[in-house]
Amino acid sequence: LGVGRAFSTDTNTMYIVITYDWQGDWTQSYKENVLPVCT
Repeated sequence: LGVGRAFSTDTNTMYIVITYDWQGDWTQSYKENVLPVCT
């Protein structure tokens, strides 16, 4: 399973959750979770 880390920004209290697998690859989750939210 993946480990999730949540970060909050001062602007509009937006939360960004980055998850990564045991290999430490968080790029996939970044593209799936962060980009759709920011667009």
